[in-house]
Amino acid sequence: MAMLADVKAYVGLMDTSHDLLVAAVISGVLDSADEYMGVRYSDAAGVEDHFDGGVEMLFLRHVNVRNLTLYVDGDEQATDTYDLYSETGKIKKRCGAWQKGNRIIRVTYDGGWSEDALPSSLRMKLVKQVGWEFRRRKDPGLQSVTFPDGSVNKFDLGEWLADVEVELNRRRRLII
Repeated sequence: MAMLADVKAYVGLMDTSHDLLVAAVISGVLDSADEYMGVRYSDAAGVEDHFDGGVEMLFLRHVNVRNLTLYVDGDEQATDTYDLYSETGKIKKRCGAWQKGNRIIRVTYDGGWSEDALPSSLRMKLVKQVGWEFRRRKDPGLQSVTFPDGSVNKFDLGEWLADVEVELNRRRRLII
């Protein structure tokens, strides 16, 4: 778990006494980030998504899609009938729309990235968020901290850090 080592370095942990807790925080932050972005960046194999027909564009649950197989009404589709946009998790029919029908399209694939292969800008922001949540785990109701110089830092443990939220918003999938 490469992210565990990065978080431990970020917060200054040298021993293994908190490894299980940090790993749990990492898992929670990764799941929350995927949910917030509306698309999964976490690694998964053998994912199966189902879609209704009558559309030109399919939006998969994951990005960084690979090993994709697409079936319409049980028949495997040739790769020259659609375009896969792997990085964004989208599939576009080349000519027109897929035939109409409820849950007629089935897509199987592998997607996402392992923790150590996440895009570096996203990975480092998530390490920062995990570090923040780990350090503040004993202050669940605390809403501000006053420092010796008189400055006040207001925060909510349940929110994303501002720069982390900017990165998540940049990668967020909005379907209108």
